[in-house]
Amino acid sequence: MQSRPELSSVQFTIKQFKVTQNEDEALVYNLDALGWYQFEHLCQALLKDQLGLAVEAWGGSGDLGRDAYFEGSLRFPNPHEDSEGPFLFQAKFVSNANAVGAQPRSALLGGVRAECARIRERSREAPNHYVLLTNVPLTPGLRTDVEHLLSNALPTTTIHLQGATDIEALLDGQPSIRTSYPQILGLRDLQYLLRSETLRGIVQRSAFTMEAAERLAPRFVPTSAYSKALSVLSKQRFAVLLGPPEMGKTAAALMIGLARLTSGWDVFNCKGPADFFDAYDPGHKQLFLADDAFGSTEYRPGIAMDWAADLHTIVDKLNSDHHLLWTSRPAPLREGLRQIHLQGSASTFPTSQEIEVNAAFLTIPEKAQMLYRHAKSSDLDELGINVIRENAASIISDPHFTPLRIDRFVRTQLGDLLSRGMGSLTADSLATAISIELQTPTSAMTTSLEALDAEHRAVLIAFLNGGQEMELTDLSQLCESFIGRPFSRSVTSVAEDLDDHFIEISEPRRGVRNVRR
Repeated sequence: MQSRPELSSVQFTIKQFKVTQNEDEALVYNLDALGWYQFEHLCQALLKDQLGLAVEAWGGSGDLGRDAYFEGSLRFPNPHEDSEGPFLFQAKFVSNANAVGAQPRSALLGGVRAECARIRERSREAPNHYVLLTNVPLTPGLRTDVEHLLSNALPTTTIHLQGATDIEALLDGQPSIRTSYPQILGLRDLQYLLRSETLRGIVQRSAFTMEAAERLAPRFVPTSAYSKALSVLSKQRFAVLLGPPEMGKTAAALMIGLARLTSGWDVFNCKGPADFFDAYDPGHKQLFLADDAFGSTEYRPGIAMDWAADLHTIVDKLNSDHHLLWTSRPAPLREGLRQIHLQGSASTFPTSQEIEVNAAFLTIPEKAQMLYRHAKSSDLDELGINVIRENAASIISDPHFTPLRIDRFVRTQLGDLLSRGMGSLTADSLATAISIELQTPTSAMTTSLEALDAEHRAVLIAFLNGGQEMELTDLSQLCESFIGRPFSRSVTSVAEDLDDHFIEISEPRRGVRNVRR
């Protein structure tokens, strides 16, 4: 069984698997694809969604983890009747429990026996209810054996078992879980789900980039920016995912759209306000997505003027059933908001602190899960799996790590490296080769660079010639010297267009701002 890795030395067990029939019944969700870490979090999400309780974080090892404990009464197992606590919840994940030829019985019983031994060692009073959640399909015989073991360890406790098919029933019965835990959308046949009687009409009414969202679902990791965007939408009805290219703004917006659509919302891609007004229907729940609302590679004043002119009307139409989500780079958003203020819509527009969600930063656990999900969903051979496993910590800590670069690395660059014989290199040489690959900009960043005009290019070249850090006043002199003429606007404003994209402008220091690479 796996044990929980420390973040400083992250390692993964990545194996190929197939979903197959088990006990004459095929599972709809590929729960094996989650791994024990994400399976525990799925259990948390299900419990919170079903019971509305603040479940403690699962911890400890991948065998069973630390207890999730709830003292009070809950409407469980009968959703219409309170049962007195305490409740003890535990998750048990068995690797490849549903793979071809899998025999998860002994692994599950072994883990339960070990847990029973730990239960007997605890001094805590036995709970009234013990709930075991597992990805293993529980046949009648296996269910009886597990209940027997747990009943011997907890003779006064009522035992509840939730196996793979039970969890699938919970997932289908709680469609809202698809929003809080969007990973599950990558675990089942989405086309089958979308063609269902419940969703067919919603899909027909919507205008949403379904194919891109479907491709993303098996690899997506909901970051803190994703969760915060959902929270902001719930409170303000309007949110802006903000950040540079490659950091997953569009991915988060697409997954919010897909999760909302499979939960009963109409979803529309909007290029401008006209699309919003054309699709708006007060009789349906609707989410409107405007990706790169003010332009992708450069600020587009026409779009900003359109939004500015109509925003007061749009904001008035937003409510608990109608939400608007923008994505934008910082510079276009700043200029767009300036136009909105000039148009007199500022009084109806929420403050930036209320609606902006910064997607530019990723935590170490988020990066680790991204690497795991991409590797798990790719058709890697044993050599590729070993390369990812052995270099996981350095990949995650690489300063050039972005979601788009990891996607490209796992799907294409890793295979290219191995085909060139990189798998036979020393560990240090291979790590260096991987680092070089991660430094290569994606096509999105390259396209963005190529779209820059002469003045923006002059700022970048002057900055590269000026060193790691300089004052903006020094940058101005270098820029005008390079381009050979005065700028059409201040060098400072041109540099601000590039902020959080190609460069970083630090906070004011003694009245002088500095630019950093």
